Amino acid sequence: MMQAGGPTPQTSRSRDIAVRQWLRTIFGRWREPAVTDAAGLRQFITEHSAFIAQKCATEYCRGKAGSFGQDLFREQPFLDLLAICRWETYVAALGDVLLMYERFLRVHTKSDDEAWLLKQKLSKFYPAIISTYPPPKHRPEGWGPAIEEFEKRMATAQPHTAGNPADLCALTVKRLNGTRPIHKNLRLDDDEVVRGLVRFQFIWLWDKSRRLVRGPEVVRDLLDHPV
Repeated sequence: MMQAGGPTPQTSRSRDIAVRQWLRTIFGRWREPAVTDAAGLRQFITEHSAFIAQKCATEYCRGKAGSFGQDLFREQPFLDLLAICRWETYVAALGDVLLMYERFLRVHTKSDDEAWLLKQKLSKFYPAIISTYPPPKHRPEGWGPAIEEFEKRMATAQPHTAGNPADLCALTVKRLNGTRPIHKNLRLDDDEVVRGLVRFQFIWLWDKSRRLVRGPEVVRDLLDHPV
C-alpha cells in the first residue's frame, strides 16, 4: 500500500533504475565503437585527419571574418582559396596523425623488430588513404610528392614512447599558416593562434584515442595481416 505523501522507497528505486536504463539506451546509440583492428584504425585516422583540417581552417577564417563571415563565405574566390587551404592542411594532418599513431601504438610492440614492422605497416596507410581522393586542381602533379614527403618523414621518425602529442603537429601548423586565405596584412601575429588551434585538436585526438583505440588488439592485427 502506498504511503501518503509520496512514493515508497521501493517505487523510487524502481523509477531510478528505469531512468538509468533509458539513459544508457539513449546515450549508447551515440557512443562511438572501439577501434580494435587495422581496418578500423585506418577509417578512424581518415575521418579524424579530415576533421582536423576542416575544423582548423574554417574556424580560423570565421574568427578572422567576425561579423562579415556570412558574406566572406559566399565569395567564390575566397572559397577557392579555402579549398586549397583545407586540402594542404589535410595532406599535412594525415601525415602528422600517422606519426602520432606510430608513437601511440609503439608501446604495445614487444621487440624492436615488431616496432620496425609497425612503422612499415603504418607507412602504407598514407598512400592508401590519400589515393582514394582525386588530386585537386592545384596539384597537377598528383599525390606523388606528398607521398614521398611523408615516407621520408616516417623513415626518419625517432622512436618515442612518451611526450606531448601537441608537439607532433608541426607540419600541419606550418601548412595551415602558409595557405590560410586571409590577406597577410590582416593576419599579423596570428601564427600562435593557428598553432593553438591545431595543437588543441591533436591533444583532443590523443585523448579520444586513449578511450577508443584498443592498442594491443590493433597492433596484433597490423602485424599479423597485410594492410
